[in-house]
Amino acid sequence: MPNFVGEGMKGVRCALSANASITVKDAVQSRMVLQESNWKVCTQGPKAGVALIGQPVAFTVAKTEETCPWFESGVRPSLFEAGGRPRSAGSLLPSCGVAAVILGWCHV
Repeated sequence: MPNFVGEGMKGVRCALSANASITVKDAVQSRMVLQESNWKVCTQGPKAGVALIGQPVAFTVAKTEETCPWFESGVRPSLFEAGGRPRSAGSLLPSCGVAAVILGWCHV
């Protein structure tokens, strides 16, 4: 899986296999993502570097002119600890929202 964070969602979809199962959710509000050319990737799952072998792919996105909510400080938090183990959602996000659950950062 390439690192698509910051890339336009329309181009990302074109870069993935036509039969890929892709989920796209708004990271800022609960808007529907209708025209992907107006959106950029904020987060992705699986993470960059993981081999894609048929598993679903999930993205959170923001409008191209918006700031991705988890990176407003200008510092992108690492989603993984030194050993490659995912960090707990509480250490990354102020709350465990829908996008965090979709990406597997927290469980309901």
